[in-house]
Amino acid sequence: MFKRIFQFSIIAFCIWISYQVIYKTPAQKAMDEAILSQETKNTFTEGFENVNSFSELFKDDWSGWHEIILQNNKFSIRRPVQYCMINLADCLNSQNVGNYIELEQGIRRRGKNSLKFYAAPFVKKWFGNSRAAIRRQLFEYENGDDLYFTGWFYFQGPETDKKSELQNLNQSMFLSFRSRNDSLRNFGEPGPALFFNFRNSVALKFDNWLPAMDSAEQDLLDRTNMPLNEWVEVKMHLKLSDKASEGLVEIWMNDKKIIAERTKTLPQANMKYSILEIGVGSNLNSNESQTMYVDNISVSPTRFND
Repeated sequence: MFKRIFQFSIIAFCIWISYQVIYKTPAQKAMDEAILSQETKNTFTEGFENVNSFSELFKDDWSGWHEIILQNNKFSIRRPVQYCMINLADCLNSQNVGNYIELEQGIRRRGKNSLKFYAAPFVKKWFGNSRAAIRRQLFEYENGDDLYFTGWFYFQGPETDKKSELQNLNQSMFLSFRSRNDSLRNFGEPGPALFFNFRNSVALKFDNWLPAMDSAEQDLLDRTNMPLNEWVEVKMHLKLSDKASEGLVEIWMNDKKIIAERTKTLPQANMKYSILEIGVGSNLNSNESQTMYVDNISVSPTRFND
């Protein structure tokens, strides 16, 4: 009897996996068709200006942002991920998951607006994490290309130094580039992601890569931690290659180079990075929420102006 139940469970699980891989909602299909119809442009800048609401960042001509990701495991073991497509940005208002994204005028780097991301504590012990992020697609960075990113980040933390030392940002991602992988859309797209390691120390990991890839990390004895409650400029340069001898990762914090490492930066020679994701990419802390602000970001195939 137990054997039959086990066999049935395996069959049901395989059917569920197949459904997740193959099925796409009408909104997802519409997004795929729209993306295929666009000309790829690898240069993008965003200061969150000239808009009066968060939804205005999602343009009818696809020149702005394309997806919202809100995820919180408080009420469900299975991750309730909400993708908000173009012209559906107001769905954010109907999703009561506790996490949110909004324009911010009080804490800003330049101009009148920045963008605020809030992710509630992660409650469940398994299956996912707490997220609040936005995505832009249409990039097409491929083998041999240089990818440059610069942006300003503000990570909110406790005001006292003592509590700041205990602030747990470990494993929290805040910036990533992803490859489009339609067959694995529901299970993750491979790509490099900036995250926090050793409390507030910044590192880069290659997320969702199989086989697993090594992270590019700061020197353990000479690492620079991300300061809290102030604006910090983060710059990144990736030389894309599926060969470790030709790939390169360079990361700066307030113009101080904190990582410079030769490493494989593409899992496969034919892979392309087409998605930029910014926000609280993962809050695995079960006790503390995470709040971050972003302003004045830029993505380019040519070196940023120093």
